[in-house]
Amino acid sequence: MSDQTILIIDDDLMIRDMLYDFFLEKGFSVIAADTGQSALEYIGNRDFDAAIVDVKLPEADGLSVVRELMSKKPNTPVIVVTGYPTEDIRDEAYRLGAVAFMEKPFKVTRMAATIKKAISAKESVEFTKSRVI
Repeated sequence: MSDQTILIIDDDLMIRDMLYDFFLEKGFSVIAADTGQSALEYIGNRDFDAAIVDVKLPEADGLSVVRELMSKKPNTPVIVVTGYPTEDIRDEAYRLGAVAFMEKPFKVTRMAATIKKAISAKESVEFTKSRVI
């Protein structure tokens, strides 16, 4: 069983449940939030190995959540997803520190590969930092 935890923030119940079930079956611990505000509460109380953040959320928009997550947990790989992609949203997501930007609908296998790659890169950087000290 993995000790890695993924935060999924999406107000679409079907997408949230699909991702939750998929990553749970893959051995991850999964925390799911359906609003920006509930996500912000989780961010303040836990560490995550990766986060999937929808842009359009009730209570606090996804890019605000990414901004807060990056300010509190800057080493967390964030994948931003949206059903309403624009260049401005994509550029802002990357400017805020997202490692990937995906349009809905997306294949869960593509999301899994993106998460795996992001976590591996994060762990490699953390390993390198610990070896330098």
